[in-house]
Amino acid sequence: ATMTPNEDVGATWLSPDGRFALFAVLVAGDNLNRELRCVRLDGQSLPVTLTAGLPDTYRFSDSPVISPDSRRVAFAARVPVGGGGAYEIWSAPLCRASPAAVLLSPAGTPATNPCDPRIDFTPDSSRVVYSICHDDALIRRIYSVPAGGGAPAVELGGLTEPDPFGSI
Repeated sequence: ATMTPNEDVGATWLSPDGRFALFAVLVAGDNLNRELRCVRLDGQSLPVTLTAGLPDTYRFSDSPVISPDSRRVAFAARVPVGGGGAYEIWSAPLCRASPAAVLLSPAGTPATNPCDPRIDFTPDSSRVVYSICHDDALIRRIYSVPAGGGAPAVELGGLTEPDPFGSI
């Protein structure tokens, strides 16, 4: 994917191995319309859009996390639900157009979750651990799921403390 005149680069993130850069692409005039792209730092290939498989109504959230082995990225996407929204957690191979991004959070995602999720990989890059608020109570629950999908998210230990930052 090449940049077009109506696109602008937002935040950037570097992979742990120093070979790749992720960047958010903002479409001019629409602060909510963002894509997550990846490019090799050696300039040997064009950027790859990692959020291409998401429905058009989803909005990438500026919270991607690159796995310690620099093979995958996990990120949140905001799904419009009624007048509010919910976050889903996705994972994609780093800088590869296929296979497409996979949804990691269907078992652990409530109908609405008003605060930004917190996402991380385990040190061996095999699992994604994330916390997400449930409904309007601003109570976070923690989940673990294989980084490449293929198994449901598992809740870890029940409720955590209320989100100290409130709804964001």
